[in-house]
Amino acid sequence: MRNTPLRKAAFSALALLSLSFLPLKAEAKDLVTSDSEVREELLRRAVVWQQPKWISKDFRFDPSFDVGAGPELKGDDRLLLNKDVYCQVTEEDLKKPNGKTPKFECRLLKLNSSGQFEYVKNKNGKTQKLKVKFRTPEMGNRDSEVETEILATRLLWSLGFGADQMYSVSRLHCYGCTENPFKNRKLDASTMKRARIFENAAVEIKLEGDEITYKSPPRTGGIEDHYRHDPPREGFTLTELVNTRARENDALKDRQRIERDALRLLAVFMQNADLKSENFRLTCAGDKGNRGLCRGDVIAYMQDPGGTFGQGSTGLIGIDKLDLSHWASRGIWKNPRRCIGRIGKTLDLPMMYPQVTNEGRVLLARLLSGFAEGREGRARVEALFNAAKIPAKFGSTRDWAEAFIAKVEQIKYPMGRENPNYVCTKTVD
Repeated sequence: MRNTPLRKAAFSALALLSLSFLPLKAEAKDLVTSDSEVREELLRRAVVWQQPKWISKDFRFDPSFDVGAGPELKGDDRLLLNKDVYCQVTEEDLKKPNGKTPKFECRLLKLNSSGQFEYVKNKNGKTQKLKVKFRTPEMGNRDSEVETEILATRLLWSLGFGADQMYSVSRLHCYGCTENPFKNRKLDASTMKRARIFENAAVEIKLEGDEITYKSPPRTGGIEDHYRHDPPREGFTLTELVNTRARENDALKDRQRIERDALRLLAVFMQNADLKSENFRLTCAGDKGNRGLCRGDVIAYMQDPGGTFGQGSTGLIGIDKLDLSHWASRGIWKNPRRCIGRIGKTLDLPMMYPQVTNEGRVLLARLLSGFAEGREGRARVEALFNAAKIPAKFGSTRDWAEAFIAKVEQIKYPMGRENPNYVCTKTVD
């Protein structure tokens, strides 16, 4: 139920009240390890793809699957489906996030039985943090991750890859927010009683689980010694992931390579050039153990795929995104005969032109074909782009869908439809 008269009336009435918030308690800590071998073992165990219930064994999508609705929200998280969503910035949320896209964090709010706002808690007892991406007046007609991150995460989730949950919110009411909370990292007392409103924002909830981070042990060398020998504190690179697989089980190693190659090729499909390690995440979806170990499944996924649907890098640091003409004209392959893809400049250097196995290509081709082919498939593709609410100035849904379907065909037939059974070389990077 997205909006009810009772819910609308309650929030409208509450906007007129002097608000008081329940105190924010300290949150549980995520998993941290300072043992590089433990981190490596977690990477070896990590899962990147699981066949979702809406995809059959022959890669057909259930007709009832609704990409526009997105991942099912449960409990209080369903507040994100309302036209008006409420949150509060706290002192703990003022740390400036990475990147240049305007964004901030705040805590999701709900009404309690006394008519006051309180923080929403997830099942682990943590307050439910939202990451909000928004447009500023200064951005004008420039591209935006408000739309691309919804597109990318929704596509990843649809195909069975790990992804955060992203939703487009018509009006986000933020208590304590400045006019530009990305630029001005402070609380605004004037908005503690009358919230500031951000229109058409993208709101994120993290994939359920405990984030795994690496804390390097003390070294005798300087910063260069750390840089040379230590793995990244946050996340991993796609190249590291594909090169770190199960040790003994050959069948598992082969499956991991196929699934991880499919993820790498999907990065090419979306033209995700922003491949620094902190844009990927290891999550423990189960019980925590000692020394940063995870007793449950370890999920490896793209956690910030907003620099997508353009033409990759525009220089040393610039990322082209939400550019229909560039994305449509950017071919998947640098060398289709050897299944070498094309992204171009990126911090993960081997991903500039990654060579994937034929099996990895076939897995992604089957997933994308099941998603996009036929009348129902085209409707799904259009629903994907409609879910992101792309402004008309960035291209029509129809044109985006045409480009999407054409790229699926490039992956399915690297040497063209006249060579439908072509098998790429087995020599891979």
